[in-house]
Order: sequence, then C-alpha cells, then structure tokens
Amino acid sequence: MSLISSLLKKFRPLEVDDPFFGLITYMKMPRGRISYWEATRLFKPSNREIELFIDAPAAELPPNELQRQFFTSVEVRFKEVLKAVELVLRPQFEEWTRKPLCESFEVEFTMTSFSIPCASLEHAEWEISFESKSDANHLFSVSLIGLVAKGVSIDG
Repeated sequence: MSLISSLLKKFRPLEVDDPFFGLITYMKMPRGRISYWEATRLFKPSNREIELFIDAPAAELPPNELQRQFFTSVEVRFKEVLKAVELVLRPQFEEWTRKPLCESFEVEFTMTSFSIPCASLEHAEWEISFESKSDANHLFSVSLIGLVAKGVSIDG
C-alpha cells in the first residue's frame, strides 16, 4: 500500500459489512454527541430501500441484536407506527401548507429513513422521516417515544 493510500485510509470513515444491515458506514461525532452508523436497507412494508441512522452502542462497535430487533419490530408494527405518526404529522402538514390533505396519508407521505437507538421499540426515543408528494422541497421528521409521536420538524 502506498503512503498516499495509507494516509487516505486514515481519513475515510470506517465501513463494515453487517450481516443484517449490509454495508454500514461509521459516522464519528464530536465529543458529547452519539456517533452512529449509516446504512441503506430494504424496508418490506414499503418495498423500498430506506436510510437508517443506527446509534453506535460504543465507539466503532457495530449494531447489536437489540437494534436488529428494533428494525424488525418497526417493520412488523409499521401500520401502528403510521397511525401514531399521522396523528401529529397530518395537522402539522395541513397547518404548514394551509390546506387540508387531499390524498390518504399513505399516498401523500413516503417514509425515507428512521433512526435506530440502542433500545427496544417500546422504550426507544427515535425519529422517522417522510417525503411529501405535494411538497417535495421539505422533509418531515417525526420524533417518537415508543409508538407515541411527540413532535414534527420540517426541514428544507
């Protein structure tokens, strides 16, 4: 390995082939913030690839079994997740756009990503994000504790 290749390798993020999540990239955060892994994986309920932001259990430690179970729980209980999200996202979206939602929630919003903490679904503080069919310039993120949606942020 050349000196330049060796130096470049030091500055590239760590990548690991996880048996469940596939290729994951470690995103080291400054002191006081939780470092995390980024991944892209098929989400069966939507039959789409989505982005995942997986909290690192410890520095450079790959995701654990609890986090794999979290992902699977979100897939299995996705209808419940959507109901909880709709309760807070629909009114925020209608206030934001100043008009009622014309389509069904599932037609208007497409899930793009979610975070995976080191906790079971019932006890997790996590976030799920959506794109809107009628407002493509913004990303709508909903914070949850377990299956209870707590708030919405709009970015874009």
